[in-house]
Amino acid sequence: ILDAAKNLKIIGVCSVGLNHIDMDYAKEKGIQIFNAPGLNANAVAELTFSKMLDISRGTFTANYDVKVKHEWNKYKFEGRELRGKTLGGRIGKRGGELGRAFGMTIVAYDPFLKPEDFEKEHATGMSIDELLKVADFVSIHVPLTPETKNLFNAKSISEMKDDAVVLNMSRGGIVNEKDMYEALKAG
Repeated sequence: ILDAAKNLKIIGVCSVGLNHIDMDYAKEKGIQIFNAPGLNANAVAELTFSKMLDISRGTFTANYDVKVKHEWNKYKFEGRELRGKTLGGRIGKRGGELGRAFGMTIVAYDPFLKPEDFEKEHATGMSIDELLKVADFVSIHVPLTPETKNLFNAKSISEMKDDAVVLNMSRGGIVNEKDMYEALKAG
């Protein structure tokens, strides 16, 4: 594609991730690359909470039971509330705001922030290992880089609470899908 675009000077993407662009080849051809970190922060935070609510309340299964099976068992879908649960991850400022609005405890990991940065946002900063042990919901919001590839693997999954929910709101390669599949299959 880059070879076909003879006059291409700039590539702009409406996301943080750039793993879908051959950065070295683009640079070699003199093409500048721009991303938009933070531009969609509110949309991603809202989508994350939409998914948390769907999973916690079983809305997809309930919808299927009503539409396809034509049955309703309200006791099957009591679900669990977000209030009182712990949300952890590199969730960003807006994710933390929404979590607090739901009455959640916010724990976060970000290697680029200082402890006082977390405190200003009413969150507790901690290491990934600490976070995995306490979070009921782990929301992943990082770019796919060599350092984050397979960040979530059999070891990290085994350190989580048994009923914890993982929301990968980033690129697919951050979660080792084979390891996640095996963990889900094992219960």
